[in-house]
Formats: sequence, C-alpha cells, structure tokens
Amino acid sequence: MSIKLRLHTSDWPIGRLFQNIVLLDDQLYVLKQLKAYAMEHEVDAMIIASDIFDRWVPPAEAVDALNGISYHDPVEVREAFDCEVKNYDQAHTYLVEHIKAVRSVDIPAVLISHCFIDGAEESESERPLSIGGADRVSYEPLKDFDYVALGHLHAPQYKGVEH
Repeated sequence: MSIKLRLHTSDWPIGRLFQNIVLLDDQLYVLKQLKAYAMEHEVDAMIIASDIFDRWVPPAEAVDALNGISYHDPVEVREAFDCEVKNYDQAHTYLVEHIKAVRSVDIPAVLISHCFIDGAEESESERPLSIGGADRVSYEPLKDFDYVALGHLHAPQYKGVEH
C-alpha cells in the first residue's frame, strides 16, 4: 500500500497562553479545519514533526483536546490515562499500544515519537539523555508499524526489524 498525499505539520503549541489569554478554543478551531482539509483532500498520511504542546507539562485541557496522547513521561501518562506505568519504557509502550488499538488497518501505520530506543546509535550532534531511563525505550512495541520516525537519532537505523 503506498501513500499518495501527505500533510506535514509541526509546532502546534496546544495549550499556549498569549499575554495571559488562553488560545485553546482558537487552536481547537484550527485543528478542526486541519481535519476537514485532510478529509476533503483525502490525505493518506499526516506527519506532526514536533512540539504538539506548548510546554513539557501541558495543561490537562490541552492533553484532553488531543484524546490524551501525551509525552511519554511516566508521571504524565499515569495522570492522563489513570494507568500504572513506572518508567519511560512502560509509558511509551502504553501509548503505542493505545495508538495501535485505534488505528485503521486500511492505511499504512506511521509512528513518530521523540525518544531514544535502547541500543540505538546517537547522532554526533546530540547530547546523551538518560534522565530516569528516557534512553531505555524498547523497540518491540514499534514492530507493527510500517514506518517509525524517532527524535535524536538523525540517521536511518534498524532495530529488531528492517522497516
């Protein structure tokens, strides 16, 4: 199955305040327009490259606006989904499984995540990140995706399977 029409976006800053004015209603309006555009033009894939939320710990309303998919910080995932995860790997796995449960099997499965896979080769331009096990996210939950794009690696790599 090939992807014919892609929509690439980034830097949404959901939950941002501008001069103490909450922008969430306006942002939700724009997201509805984005969804309508994608449906009207039969977009096969949408890639959100980075920075969905305005800050590391986004307001709960911003997380809820996007059906609860948050950073894979264990505390944030526990709070957003009322689940028991203790480390980055468990939190990332929980989110990936949540995505797989609601994805359509009729379109290619692409996952974009900003994390380090355990054992991957870091880019020369990146600083090592090992805070709380953030560098120890396993590749196994990602095997069912047709394509996985991760942050920090900056070069094609294969881990576990060659796709």
